[in-house]
Amino acid sequence: MKPSIGLQEGEVVRVVIRRSRASLIAVWVAEVLVIGAIIAVYIVLGRNMDFGSEASNGMIGFLLVFLIIAAIGSGLVGTYLNFKNKMFVTNRRVIYEKVENLLSNKVKTIELMKIESNSFVKEGILAHVLGYGTLKLATKSDETTYVFPYCDSPKKEIAMINELIEASKRDKMAQMGSILDGSHQMMDTGSSGEK
Repeated sequence: MKPSIGLQEGEVVRVVIRRSRASLIAVWVAEVLVIGAIIAVYIVLGRNMDFGSEASNGMIGFLLVFLIIAAIGSGLVGTYLNFKNKMFVTNRRVIYEKVENLLSNKVKTIELMKIESNSFVKEGILAHVLGYGTLKLATKSDETTYVFPYCDSPKKEIAMINELIEASKRDKMAQMGSILDGSHQMMDTGSSGEK
């Protein structure tokens, strides 16, 4: 699986972080409550009001079915959007694809070297029982915190991100060392040619 934006030359996806299936509980509990409320209103109205004709009763029934189908459709859209949110961690950066609705898609990138701190939070009984949490990545320069809610096993994901940050730092130091070695060799060659 690759992010929607292109990878740089030599960049490789190391970890793909998805939202927990537990986040669907919130989506579908809300949908069940909405459908329950629609049915309850229909029952109360049916007992207390006389709509007068078969056509009126048919129209109310049609409206009820339409609202229930709309609620189920809303739940399906919520499920789709939930699975579209991903965080890709490469050997160079973090790419966060955030989808809030069908018409909004944001892609945020953070270079691993610019991550100053990272953490996770598990809030509430469900988060502890089901094992999900919220990842937080804070950057040095723009003082922004990137938040990825409903992450499965956030402790494991933070550990992987920390390993990749350290590896990125080691690679950067190795590159700096090879550049410095190359410039010293050039200086040695240049100075020996002057003699």
